[in-house]
Amino acid sequence: MDDSIILISFDINSTHEENNEDKNKSNESLMESPDRIFEEFFSNHKQTQMDKKKLNESEKKYTFSLNLPDMSCFQIITINDLSFIHEIALDADAYIIFINLEDPKTEEKLEYLIRYIVEGCCSVETKTCVVGLYKDNILPEYSEEELEKLFNDNNLVFEYFQVKYSENENEHNCLYQMIDNKNNFDKKLVEKNNSELKLNETIEKILMSLYENKFGVEYNMIKNKFIKKDSKAGNVANSACNIL
Repeated sequence: MDDSIILISFDINSTHEENNEDKNKSNESLMESPDRIFEEFFSNHKQTQMDKKKLNESEKKYTFSLNLPDMSCFQIITINDLSFIHEIALDADAYIIFINLEDPKTEEKLEYLIRYIVEGCCSVETKTCVVGLYKDNILPEYSEEELEKLFNDNNLVFEYFQVKYSENENEHNCLYQMIDNKNNFDKKLVEKNNSELKLNETIEKILMSLYENKFGVEYNMIKNKFIKKDSKAGNVANSACNIL
């Protein structure tokens, strides 16, 4: 079994056949830009020793390792061109997309991206983590109920997160501190639900959930370590998926 985890991040503002007029437009300053989001994320997680590489004009790869059993590294690949199917996307353990809940054009862009994932990538089982971002007010058509209906109607395997975005989010409870130094772990994080998470915490939760699912482990709060889900000791454990 491959001991790395691949997370593909599609830019909802990617170029494709239907929007060629925007091909030369830069989207990196937008709130929902995955490249901007991950640049900010890693600037606040220097202990991950991230390596960034431009694979080609439409793909960037962020590689980093954590002190976790059984695995070598995480790979996050951002993609900003949907005019063809990217071979690397077919090997993904999961997809992640960031959407702007205040942009009237989001629905049209999102529908195209969902079709790309479901039909183009043949994503029958691969989960797509959708992170809805807003600063002030969410448009009525982007309520959680309406978005979940859209995902279900299009047979998307998904998990949805809704986050109030704050620029330069440099203070948060960091899950990586739990891995590197158990004494820094704030156990009050266990009580946080998705609606309370900041953007950095949401990304951390997604990454750790992918790790747990791929290797069949969960984080045991009492033992301060990951254990196999089929272990008897797991009965008293809390999954890291619920830590953030």
